Formats: sequence, C-alpha cells, structure tokens
Amino acid sequence: MESMPPPLDRKEIVLGLPAPCAALLPKGRKRNGAATETAKKMRCSKGAEGEPLGPLPQYRAKFISLIDGMISDCGSEVERLTEGLAESREALKRIEATLKSTEDAHAAETSQLEFQVSGVERDLGKSASALFRMKKEKKAKASEVRRLQRQIKSQKEPRTCEPAGTVVPRDEFHARLTRMAILFDSLMAVRKKDLALAGIEGGLGEIQLLKGEAVPTLDSEEARLLSHKEELMASEELGRYVATELWFELGRYVATKLWLELGRYIATERNGRLVAM
Repeated sequence: MESMPPPLDRKEIVLGLPAPCAALLPKGRKRNGAATETAKKMRCSKGAEGEPLGPLPQYRAKFISLIDGMISDCGSEVERLTEGLAESREALKRIEATLKSTEDAHAAETSQLEFQVSGVERDLGKSASALFRMKKEKKAKASEVRRLQRQIKSQKEPRTCEPAGTVVPRDEFHARLTRMAILFDSLMAVRKKDLALAGIEGGLGEIQLLKGEAVPTLDSEEARLLSHKEELMASEELGRYVATELWFELGRYVATKLWLELGRYIATERNGRLVAM
C-alpha cells in the first residue's frame, strides 16, 4: 500500500493565516476618515502590480493542492483495492468450483463403495444360507450312509461264501446290480457335496478378506484342516466300504468288463439262470 502524506495539522493552518493588514484601533481612538481607511486596505490587499499581497493566497493554493493530491491518492488506492477485491472474488469462485467437484467425486466414490458393500453383504448372506443348507444335507447323507452300512452289515453276517458254480437267479442278480448302482450314486453325491462345500467355504474366506475381517489364526486353520482331513478319511473309508460291498455283491460272477454305468456284462446263462464262475 502506497504511503500517504501525513495530514496537515489544523493548528498550524490556523496559525499560518496572516493577521489582517488593518490594525485594530483602540476603542478610545477615532478613525481619521473613510478615505484613510480605504487607502490602508488597498495598500494591504494590492501590491505594485495589482496582485493580492500577503501569505493567505499561497497557503490556500498549497492547501488545495494538498487536498487534490490526497484525493488522487485515495482514488488510486480505491482502484487498487477494487482490483484486488475482484481478483479475490475470482480466486474464491475457482476454489468453490474445485471444492464442489471434489465433493461430487467423494460422493460418487462413497455411493459406489456403499453399493459394493451391499453386494458383498448380500452375497455373504446367500453363501451362509447355502453353506448351512449344504451342511444340513451332508449330515442327512452321513446318517443315510451309516444306515446303509448297518443294513449291509446285518445282511453280511448270515451270509457265507458261495462256492464256485452257485446258480443265482436273474432277478436277484439285477437287484444286486441295482443296489450297487444306488451305492455308487450315493458315493458320487457325497463327493459332489464335499466339493461344493469346499468351494463355498473358500468363497466365504475371500469375502471375509474383502470385508476386512480378522485373518484366521493358526489354531483355527489347523482345526479346520483336521476337520477336512477327518471328512476325507470318512469319504475314503466309505469308498473302501462301498468297494468291499461291491466285491461281496459281485462275488465271482461272470463279468469281464463294466460298460456304461455297470450296464453291460458278458455272462453265460444256463437253464435261464446266471452262473457265477
């Protein structure tokens, strides 16, 4: 900001004014006449060339020039402040526009994140319900497998090894083949359920990692692996059991190959019966 000249002291202005040229007469003294007074006034007011005498006009001109300079300085200062105010308003408008664009971008990102979180929560709910349903079906299938094991054990106890050449009726042979097919279907269903359950558990683990949940500890992971190992051992035991049962069911029947889901056997028939070799 430009430095302004200090204002002129009023007391100096007042004191700088000259005293009137005509000296005041005392009260008791009379004036000599109008002509003498007029002559004195003319002598005080005019010089040799007819110009006003005394310091009053000079001070007046200086005062007027000083006022004009102050007014011009104030005008230039007002103009400069007006330009600065306009620039400040433009900068404020730019800052407001930038702030609004930033707020809009943050609002869009927030809405997108909320949509993603809602989708993840929905998928998590679906996966949890599917996992619960699969576990329930697995328990039912395990109970069914145990029931079949008990039934097969009860059927196996009174049975003795059939000697070679024992004649088996066709209907019983087909019934045994049907039971074997059912056992194979049960085994494959249990295997598919295990695979689906493992896939769902893996998806749940990924969803938990996306949601930022705590990473499972080593103890929990070891317990989960042990449970999977027990389930796999149970599945292997079931497979061995089914294979043993198939061996007992087939015995030494005449069969050289299995084609297309246990459907095609090469067997010999004697007197309308299948003969086991």
